[in-house]
Amino acid sequence: MIPRTVRIVVLCAVLSVLAGQAFGQETVRLEYKFKQGELLRYKMVMSATINMQMSMPDGSSGQMPSIPMQMVGVMRQRTRKVLPNGDAEVAYAFESMKVTVGDMTQQSPTEKIPVITMVISKNGVPKSIQGLEKLGGQSGYTQFISPETLGQYGALPEGDLKVGDTWSQDVPFPIGGRLQMSGKLLSTDTKLGSYTVATFEQNTGGDINMNIPVPMPSNGAPSTGGNVGANGEFLGDTTVYFSLEEGKMIRTSGRATLQMKVDIAGAAGTGNANAPGGIDMNMDMNFEMFLLPGQAK
Repeated sequence: MIPRTVRIVVLCAVLSVLAGQAFGQETVRLEYKFKQGELLRYKMVMSATINMQMSMPDGSSGQMPSIPMQMVGVMRQRTRKVLPNGDAEVAYAFESMKVTVGDMTQQSPTEKIPVITMVISKNGVPKSIQGLEKLGGQSGYTQFISPETLGQYGALPEGDLKVGDTWSQDVPFPIGGRLQMSGKLLSTDTKLGSYTVATFEQNTGGDINMNIPVPMPSNGAPSTGGNVGANGEFLGDTTVYFSLEEGKMIRTSGRATLQMKVDIAGAAGTGNANAPGGIDMNMDMNFEMFLLPGQAK
């Protein structure tokens, strides 16, 4: 029989270990540390498969062939100004972009893609966005490649965290709508190349709504014939690798599903009685975004 004193010592040791695990964990704070004038370059890779079904005026519908798509680009992020409260004005511009749709590949004229300027809080919440409104004349995919859409900013939680803690937040979707985001801190000491990073996951879901301009010919020149309404749902899972020391995202990767219904019949000025009444679209995406080495200051 084990002596009572030995059992008491063992019990105390076990309780000490459990207490250390519960209360002795290091706490961290996920915050961006903006530096005025800092230039960062991120490479983005997005692959998607698009499926569409068209509804015709006579009530019939037709399934279109699946469309594979890939986008590879480099985005430059310049911190223009750091405000007294820690917010920052950050400008984004694409340095390069190659788009493959089906078996056709083309280099996009990045000089025609407007600069996106955001005022961002220390915990990653965009307080204002300028430039997205100029994307109306661009190809449809450009409306889904803002920094927030691809997970660069994920509305980090306020306050201290320890491994295993969770959080949830409502965030606006850049192209229209609102999303519910939930996160969980997985690690504070993951090795990623030369970095030691915190790792957390984010699950996002919600409704989106937007208007898409419809280009129409006018005297041989393109013009806008009206807007089509698009409504749908967005679901995404993302893993983020974040440098606590430098206060910046090092890598993010994930997948997302976008389901939308586009009301073609609601576009004013289309002037085509045989045009489809609507399009049901499903897009499955995988994406990755990572910081390129050798950043300029």
